[in-house]
Amino acid sequence: MIVGFIALIVVGSFAGWVLGRWSAMRSESMRETCPEAEELRWIQRANVQEDFRQHVVREHDMRFLTASGLSFSTEFPGLEDTPEMQRLTREYGSRRLASGSDVISCSEQMQLQDRIFDYARHYNSMILGYRECPK
Repeated sequence: MIVGFIALIVVGSFAGWVLGRWSAMRSESMRETCPEAEELRWIQRANVQEDFRQHVVREHDMRFLTASGLSFSTEFPGLEDTPEMQRLTREYGSRRLASGSDVISCSEQMQLQDRIFDYARHYNSMILGYRECPK
């Protein structure tokens, strides 16, 4: 029963996100930019390789990135929801990225959120690869 309830919540969240994105893209009144996009503009200056070198290689910070707040996505972009990945995320922990909310106010915000998700996916994949390399 609990699993069914959780599945219903996940499906409902995903459907809401899809409809919201579709509506936002079809809306002729969608603004190009908005104040909500300001906190997301960090991604325009971000360099995933340099950030990885700084946090993981130099500081030995193996926390996975989470882009929570984006209900359409996995909590840990780039990681499959398997028992092994759940164990790793519990063991190493997480670092939350400023990724906005599900309410889309302008096209810039939507584009920046997509870039943040891609950044987190790439970074998390790099951590997995780094773990497998002999040191």
